[in-house]
Amino acid sequence: MTAMDFAGANTGRGYEQFLRELRPRQAGARVCVLRGAPGTARRQLLQRLAREWQRQGRAVCCHAGAEGGDSLLAVVSGDRAALDGALPLGPEAGPEDLAIDLSAALDLSALRGQRAQAEALQRRVQSLRSRAWRCLQVAHTAWSDTAAIYAEAADQGAVMNLRLELSRWIQGESGRRRRVFARAVTPDGVVSHTEGLARPHTLCLELPWGFDPDPLLYPAAAALQLRGEGHTAVMQLLDGGRLEHLCTDTHAVVTEPLPGCEKRTLPLDEAVLRREQSALAFNRAAYDLWLRQGVEALSAARDCALRLERLVEDAALPDKREELAQAALRFLA
Repeated sequence: MTAMDFAGANTGRGYEQFLRELRPRQAGARVCVLRGAPGTARRQLLQRLAREWQRQGRAVCCHAGAEGGDSLLAVVSGDRAALDGALPLGPEAGPEDLAIDLSAALDLSALRGQRAQAEALQRRVQSLRSRAWRCLQVAHTAWSDTAAIYAEAADQGAVMNLRLELSRWIQGESGRRRRVFARAVTPDGVVSHTEGLARPHTLCLELPWGFDPDPLLYPAAAALQLRGEGHTAVMQLLDGGRLEHLCTDTHAVVTEPLPGCEKRTLPLDEAVLRREQSALAFNRAAYDLWLRQGVEALSAARDCALRLERLVEDAALPDKREELAQAALRFLA
């Protein structure tokens, strides 16, 4: 199944995820929250649910994690959703939800002899991921310094006019906000689903690398929120607290080029850019270097995580695992 966006991402602030915002809110909605240790096939069950819904002809929204490959954190179809609840600060199962702990399908006696190795691998995975997040934090610092330079160079009158235009232009229908990422740093590098942001009405802001779009987009997002209009706040690659794009069902403001979209630009003070030319070049080089270091750490962490999953997989009870899968399928039918 091809994901539409990322529900979680590696950032300079650690691993950030917005799974709780994907929970359907309709009356009678059904949500299945999956728990379990690494290697208990949570992601495989999410993929199976998505394929089953697709086979039934239902519209399916797949939301990826940032582990690379075809990893998923959530699948949603109308008023049905399955969410990975094993992440820190992940979604809790409510009284009407079905909570499934896939660790119940493990032969714990078969794992006892592997405990020391499993714990060592888990510590190594966490150490490598923490290093990756530190690298991404440094990369984001370089990006932020570039953003400060462009903020000084931008024509403030043009910035105010563009903010006002975007706030008046973007429209949505009654609904609520959800946050996602269109891009994520994964063990395979930066992966993008930005092409999926295109809407019938799309504006592309042509901004140089390092220009922070959040001050342009935030007033429009706040106006949608105030009017009670549903929208998707697409957060920045290395900072889940700042906007990179903004979408509704019919409108989108994106900060990457998309074919056929209307474009807007901002005038920049060339004297400021010439003065800061060395700093801009240094920041881009530093960003690329630290981003690459972060990807390498994530790749090493994935290798260790796969070794850990293979240890756990050897202790799986296939019949019990299938029983739990069938319980999820029935509940979400």
